[in-house]
Amino acid sequence: MAYALAAAIAMPLSRPASATDQIDLDGNPANGAESKIVTRVLQSYPVKIENVITNNAIGKSFVFDWDGAGPGGFDSFVTPGPDVGTKWEWTTISQVYSILSPVIFRLSSRGIPVVGTSPGGIRGGDGTSGGTFMVAGKSISPTQVTVSSASLTSSLITFFSPEKTVATCGGTYAPGRFEQTITNETGGTFDVTVEQPDCCPEAQMTICDDGCQFYLTDRHNCGGCGVECAFDEFCSEGACEPICPPGQSLCGETCVDLTSDPGNCGACAAACDPLYRCTAGACEPDCPPGHTLCGEICVDLTSDPDHCGACGTECGTLYVCTSGACESTCPPGETVCGEVCSDLLTDEANCGACGAACDPLYRCTAGACEPDCPPGHVLCGQTCVDLLSDEANCGACAAACDPLYRCTAGACEPDCPPGQTLCGQTCVDLLSDEANCGACGTQCGTLYACLSGTCTSTCPLGETVCGDVCADLQSDPLNCGTCGHSCGANQICTAGGCQTCRPPTGTACDNRCVNTHTDPLNCGGCGNVCDFSGCPSTGQGTCSQGDSCVCSPLAATSDVLLFAPLAPQPPPRAAQATQAPDRDRPTPRAAASTQARTPVARAASPRTTDAAGRRESRPTRGARLGSAAVSVVEAPVCDVTPLQQTIPPGGTFTRCQAGAIAGKEVFTIATIVQDGKPVAKGPCSLIVPAPETVIPPFLPSPVGVFVLDESGDGLCQPGEACQMFVSVQNIGTAAILNPIGTLASPPDAFNPLPLVFTSDTSTYPDFPAYGAGGDCDTQPQIDPKTNTLAYSVILPHEQEPDIGRVFALELLGDNGGPVTATMPFVLGVGKACNPATDIDGKTYDGLAGFLSPVDAQLVPEGGPVRYSSGSFNQTKTIPLKVRLSCGTQALGLVGVDPAPQIIAVVHATLGPQSLANINGANGANPNDPAFQCSTNGCEFQLRTRDLPIGVYVISVRMPDTRVFQAGFTLRP
Repeated sequence: MAYALAAAIAMPLSRPASATDQIDLDGNPANGAESKIVTRVLQSYPVKIENVITNNAIGKSFVFDWDGAGPGGFDSFVTPGPDVGTKWEWTTISQVYSILSPVIFRLSSRGIPVVGTSPGGIRGGDGTSGGTFMVAGKSISPTQVTVSSASLTSSLITFFSPEKTVATCGGTYAPGRFEQTITNETGGTFDVTVEQPDCCPEAQMTICDDGCQFYLTDRHNCGGCGVECAFDEFCSEGACEPICPPGQSLCGETCVDLTSDPGNCGACAAACDPLYRCTAGACEPDCPPGHTLCGEICVDLTSDPDHCGACGTECGTLYVCTSGACESTCPPGETVCGEVCSDLLTDEANCGACGAACDPLYRCTAGACEPDCPPGHVLCGQTCVDLLSDEANCGACAAACDPLYRCTAGACEPDCPPGQTLCGQTCVDLLSDEANCGACGTQCGTLYACLSGTCTSTCPLGETVCGDVCADLQSDPLNCGTCGHSCGANQICTAGGCQTCRPPTGTACDNRCVNTHTDPLNCGGCGNVCDFSGCPSTGQGTCSQGDSCVCSPLAATSDVLLFAPLAPQPPPRAAQATQAPDRDRPTPRAAASTQARTPVARAASPRTTDAAGRRESRPTRGARLGSAAVSVVEAPVCDVTPLQQTIPPGGTFTRCQAGAIAGKEVFTIATIVQDGKPVAKGPCSLIVPAPETVIPPFLPSPVGVFVLDESGDGLCQPGEACQMFVSVQNIGTAAILNPIGTLASPPDAFNPLPLVFTSDTSTYPDFPAYGAGGDCDTQPQIDPKTNTLAYSVILPHEQEPDIGRVFALELLGDNGGPVTATMPFVLGVGKACNPATDIDGKTYDGLAGFLSPVDAQLVPEGGPVRYSSGSFNQTKTIPLKVRLSCGTQALGLVGVDPAPQIIAVVHATLGPQSLANINGANGANPNDPAFQCSTNGCEFQLRTRDLPIGVYVISVRMPDTRVFQAGFTLRP
């Protein structure tokens, strides 16, 4: 299962669902929900996801397993409530979509009582208390983005009053340089493991229960997991082989030479008879030279008439054995026929062949029986006729012409109208008749029409006739690029070329790369569709680890149904011959309706492993890889070396690796253990070198995407109009002049709704050719270019929120001729804030500021800074005002915690300035950088007396930790 992208019981949501789930752990609605689970998008680019689990159960604690919280899942614990919680924030450049997955609450190993009993939860079979609830989650779909510069970070955060970051995992990538960083912000030492799942360190390995094994050479897993070679065997090319010297084979417990051992001649236990010897692996008798044993006697096969050339081959009475062949004793020109010699050329009893007698009125001439007819005539029955003109025998005896035909030159010719030809019993136009196109019997196929005597394809534009189907050579895996060119295993056809599927979607099914461990339409194998028709009406269904389908419960039920997926059925032969292959993805219900089945009910865990499935598919001992009994899945080679590190309190571990100019995203799983007990596990995305990337003259790579939206919070929401600035780095080998970018976001399986672009085109500054990259000692030079005119787009109101949507930027430039390249990137889509459920101090979807008198729009950090048009004098206090809102409700004294805080004041030429003495509010600590919030919003009185005159950019951290910036000018 590549990357474990979703939980064992998880499925994509078919329509937008709330990213906030209220969980009633004890099943008592009178005391409300004890936990709230949130998964949402915090940042546009790279997409940042926040997964939060809170605990409001007074004095009670629990641990949780949330496999659908992202790649690798999120496992941790919360301390006794109320108002505490744990969250994991992670970033990605992959497409993000929503799924439905279970979260399991169970008894803490720390011995703290757990909440959640039936009916609000499920009591486990081992007597522990716990609960399983279906909630919204997140999964990813890789976009194969080529990266030159990116920084991805994951963080474990607790809010046990106050909120605190416990650990961070991530890395930065720049051309030629990959740096991985892990920090420990706890008060104690912890051990951390960061590893890429479902891969092996080297090629020719497979994943078994005890880890990665070399299935070609490992005697304990020879040819497959658990295949054990005998004590005197070794594993060679995935098969158990005996341990014997060269030229010998193991028979019993002895090594023998099968070519000469009379007791094991050619095979073990194949003993020769006493009078035979073993020669070249065969038992041969001891006959004199030139003789062969036939039965119990030695004979000369070259002259013995009873054994001529081979034992038992007897020559007849008129034959002798000469040089091992029976030869006739008849005079020259005669042949043995039975007991006589006959001249086959003239003998009317044996004319042309023995026993071929001529009729009484025929004579044998040159070995053929011929009648006596006049010249130009032939005997037909008892009559000589002229085959050239006889209409009863036209061209051949008994070949009578029809009444309307005449015999001309030995052929019956019809009287067809001009321009038509007789085909069978019909006059047809060979220029247009599809059953006789160009010639009688030349039938055009179902995909052809007859035009001017030629069968012409009727395939749609862009498709080619391949056999009996119309095929798109750009995307048909059975006809990829050319007819009959079939893509290999785990390959799909894209742009006329076969492309290998890579983890996490490592299996090619119906020309799509899918994860057969989680895809209910390809569960465990292509076309294996989960049949959910037997699921309870209140349940859900999914593919579990690729070996079974699961009907999972909702909160009010306790049964879990597990059943096998529905294997694909071949279409009828007639349908195959007349229809093009169906390339549409089947729907689970349609597939399920073709075969009614009764699911077998049994308890199932969402963490069920595939060990049993592996054991069932193990080959027998000694089987070779080429045999049908063997089924070995070679694991992909890991892109990242596993990391195990002990980090002291407040410590940071950094690992640098010099690499390629281009990078790619790889998902790893970070596991934190403290004092021997697991603290948390969660996704940690990294950008690693991609040396296999071919660098063309123009290769654009996304560096940053900055969003200016109507609500001002830096996140596009459904129904909003947004402006985008896309920074691009060219890591190609050539300079590109006069570039123009066109932005699009075509609908796909996860985002079927189109977007409305009010401005999709902009120019860019010239892209220089990229020079040499950096390494661990040298920082590479990054010179990204940003569009001069903002791209403007309107998201539909029905757009699913809290996901990452794929955009494609097509760039056209000049390099001595037109040059084009398309750069995909993923943009996070936010969600409108609901005042009834989302006010928690940190959640907002509207940001206005700085308000009058500054009048400078705050933009996300890294975006194009907006400057105030006002003039502010040194020594004066500048009122910086911001207003946060959740939906239509303004946030102030309630709903903002912590308050916004100034984290940097940077002079354009002098750099960062001290934050001491900048708070000029009456009665406030002058060194306090926090805003004061009221019902009218939040305000900070910026004291400027210690600031030099000049242009400034001020950075403000909002309650959700995001940083926004704006600029102003300070004059004398």
